[in-house]
Amino acid sequence: MVSMRRTVVPTLAVWAAAVAVLAVAFPFLAVHPRAHGHRADAASSSPGVWYQSLEGGSGAWTVANANGSIAAAATVPGDVHTALYSAGLIPDPYWRDNDVTYRWVALDDWTYSMKFVADSGLLLNKVVMLVCEGLDTVATVTLNSVQIGQTDNQFRRYSWDVSNVITSGYNTISIKFQSAATYAADKAQAYPYSVPFTAYPTQEPYRNFIRKSQCSFAWDWGPCFIPQGIWKAIGLQSYSEAVITDSSVQIFPVSSSIFTVMSRVELTATAGATGKLVASIPDLGVSASQQVTLQEGSNWIIVNLTCQNPDLWWPVGLGPSTRKIYELQLTFTGGLLSESSISRNVGFRDVKVVQDELSDGESFYFTVNGVPVFAKGANWIPADSFHSRVTHDILQALLQSAVDANMNIVRVWGGGIYQNDEFYDLADEMGLMVWQEFMFACSLYPRDKTFLANVAEEVAQQVRRLESHPSVVIWGANNENEVALAGWYEESNENKQLYTVDYSILYINTIRTSVRNEDMTRDFQSSSPTNAPLVDSNEMWVGRWGDGNSETSGDLHFYSGSDCWDVDTFPNPRFASEYGYQSFPSMYTWSEATDPSDWYIDSPMMEHRQHSPSWNEMLDDMISLHFKFPANPDATQQFEYYVYVSQIVQGLCVKYESEHYRRGREAYTTMGAIYWQLNDIWQGPTWSSMEYNGRWKLAHNYAVDFFAPTLISSYEKPVNTLQVYAVSDLEDSITSSSLLIEAVSWADGSVLGKWSTTFSINPQTSSKVYSNTISSMIGARKRSECVFVLTWTNSLGELLSENTFFLSDFQDVSLPSPNITVSNVTSIDESSARLTLSSSTMAPFVFLQTSIPGRFSKNGFLIRPKTIYTVEFYGKSAFNPEDLLGNLTTTSLRETYI
Repeated sequence: MVSMRRTVVPTLAVWAAAVAVLAVAFPFLAVHPRAHGHRADAASSSPGVWYQSLEGGSGAWTVANANGSIAAAATVPGDVHTALYSAGLIPDPYWRDNDVTYRWVALDDWTYSMKFVADSGLLLNKVVMLVCEGLDTVATVTLNSVQIGQTDNQFRRYSWDVSNVITSGYNTISIKFQSAATYAADKAQAYPYSVPFTAYPTQEPYRNFIRKSQCSFAWDWGPCFIPQGIWKAIGLQSYSEAVITDSSVQIFPVSSSIFTVMSRVELTATAGATGKLVASIPDLGVSASQQVTLQEGSNWIIVNLTCQNPDLWWPVGLGPSTRKIYELQLTFTGGLLSESSISRNVGFRDVKVVQDELSDGESFYFTVNGVPVFAKGANWIPADSFHSRVTHDILQALLQSAVDANMNIVRVWGGGIYQNDEFYDLADEMGLMVWQEFMFACSLYPRDKTFLANVAEEVAQQVRRLESHPSVVIWGANNENEVALAGWYEESNENKQLYTVDYSILYINTIRTSVRNEDMTRDFQSSSPTNAPLVDSNEMWVGRWGDGNSETSGDLHFYSGSDCWDVDTFPNPRFASEYGYQSFPSMYTWSEATDPSDWYIDSPMMEHRQHSPSWNEMLDDMISLHFKFPANPDATQQFEYYVYVSQIVQGLCVKYESEHYRRGREAYTTMGAIYWQLNDIWQGPTWSSMEYNGRWKLAHNYAVDFFAPTLISSYEKPVNTLQVYAVSDLEDSITSSSLLIEAVSWADGSVLGKWSTTFSINPQTSSKVYSNTISSMIGARKRSECVFVLTWTNSLGELLSENTFFLSDFQDVSLPSPNITVSNVTSIDESSARLTLSSSTMAPFVFLQTSIPGRFSKNGFLIRPKTIYTVEFYGKSAFNPEDLLGNLTTTSLRETYI
């Protein structure tokens, strides 16, 4: 966790003996150094601390249902569904409607079990602990038929002393999981009053009564699987004196160049153990130490470092192009020379959330190292229902795609999971800020003492795990639960006082207190959306109850089926942290989970995969508002065109709204645009800009431009008046730049008129640079005859931004049939190629697709005749350019008409 590497050192003889025993008896139980989580991993040189992993591939563990009628080999970390799928006992859970057909898996109880031989080095020490980084979720753990512990929280680390239970011979560990659905229902029925939650299609109810990923019970973009299993690392840890079992790292800015690193280290010890704790950052040449005498059990020790002139961490787009991540080393050396050490990645920056009073409310924006940052990004949901399938490569590709689309922030949404350590390490390296929520969403929650104590420990553990990451810039208590309290549910509307007390006790008294106990360096937000609190200090917190979705304070969520081409439909918030529109995934992705017999409009599978019931109809309406509804006598071809046009609609709507927020930086002090959502959990119609397999939808391609550091953007307001804004996130002024507006004929691509202006723009601002009446620009021509193409260049003629303004609905535009030609496919390197395109006529929304995994440098764009366009393709792995040319398809809007 958090790039923690525990170095534990047995003698060479003990090490060799242990490996020999394990290799003969259980070759799948290799004991080896690893960098993973809050674990002390085996390395070499002292018998004082030892770690033995109990993870293993297929064959190490078995999993069986309650009556023993179904059993399979299991991989750990993993879950029941993937174990059954790997064993051939169930088909692909994501195929068609298997999320419903195989619901019985989630409703049964399952037991993981394994036999193992304890490493002899492990047993040389006085104390042996079983350490479970994550059990999902309600489990009873036994070792050699002795119950040693129980769990009821997916997000907590559990450990138990098994010194008196473990033996030198064969040991049997058993972890029995109770169905989370059954557990949650039992808790809800036993509770003295109803606690409402938002329901979704194909769900199981009462998710708010269990500390488990809320979206595993279904969401309006995802399935209901409610997995069970050992989803994180598990192992045995032993020590004779003391071992580092946890740590907390807070970095306090003293000045712009001096920082204090406060390390709180938990040493779990035997009685009377002594030793020295050392904290150091080798790259800065600083270290400090503390001599300690320890009590039996948990001991928290503080060591402070003063760091001068470290390289500062900046979000991508500001500061250096690469970010310096430092290694903080924490090492305990016992009196008997046993050693336990961990390392944590740290970065130095000063982040604040500024909520100053304005004439009409309060501001809301981030500053990093004193520089205001316009936050540009998307919301992150779990990348899979089965978390063990989310590899490092998947995380890296998704987050790199965010950076490639000029994002500088992702919001880890509160209905999923706290992401694994690799996610935050990657965000640190890439310069992506992380808005981190705690895992509560779209529900009210109980407040009995047991639940609150469970939550407090969950929050403390997660804050300690994540707080060293410079990428994490804010803690958020929940997603939308404040606005839910204000009016979503009949129960809370009828008894507002009861549920308001519940809300305050959970999020303020419990979660905020737990956060503040662990981290004083970041802002805490009581919900998203929410207004700025009246008072937020060490002494007290006072919120602004009422409309938590205000345009003049805090952050805002906005969803609408209204006409996104009309700028008046959008709010003018301080910070838009959720907004979005749906589309269907490409046919390449859709075909991974559906049968060709499903490929027609309004098919049962199209309805089943749509978990927001109104959105299929809304998509139809949004298409019909500005486009001709896709038509073709071949039902499959019609559906493929429907999928394509749905992505055009989504892409334009997200583009128009995002550009509206960026233009509002000066006029409305809008300082953030985080759309819903970046990624997908499965193959279905959702708000994502990236598909489940990582393919970019058109919306993500458009994000490259609408989140670019420099943007030229236009809209019509009032009617018949074109307004053009330039937006710059650059740290330097742009002087003597030029705007060119061309009226281009749809009929033949000829330029019907040109208008230009020269202007300069200050750093990090938005400014109106041109205004004119449309009727005076196009004269007697109909609006449907042409499109405006806007080009912004700097004083050297280099392109800063290009954009289009559609003057009419495409229903009214007479588009000629294009003849798009792809030629000159040349290799850049083994995994990328360059190709050129041209068209005989105007071709809007040209969509390039290939079966080769990867993405194009641009997509969904306008091709003008007699113009050569160069596009690059970046593959996920090596490919032959001839293969790319051979299976490349192009689609443009005209092809969707009969």
